[in-house]
Amino acid sequence: MHRAGGGFTIACLAVGAALALGVPTASADRAPSKAERTAIKRAAVKWCSAAPTSCEFRKARVSTRNERYAWATVIGECSYWRKRAPDRVLRDLHVRGLVDSGAIRSCG
Repeated sequence: MHRAGGGFTIACLAVGAALALGVPTASADRAPSKAERTAIKRAAVKWCSAAPTSCEFRKARVSTRNERYAWATVIGECSYWRKRAPDRVLRDLHVRGLVDSGAIRSCG
């Protein structure tokens, strides 16, 4: 007698084994080249150069799908961002910054 669905069971076990062994997932971003990082940093910290306090540039990433898209992690004071955007926007964009105690927290 042959049981139906044997192939499905094998496929499920194969997927489970792959996940358990930590097979890397595909990523849609990469580290920037030195020239790209410099350009991204210049653009990212430009917005907070007019603020009373400076920003700290942490890292940058470039899209592997379209090199025109890049993003950066920049830490600035929450008071700067709170003057420019509503809390719900800051939460939606996951904006984090320095609070009065010096800790880094969500600004929204």
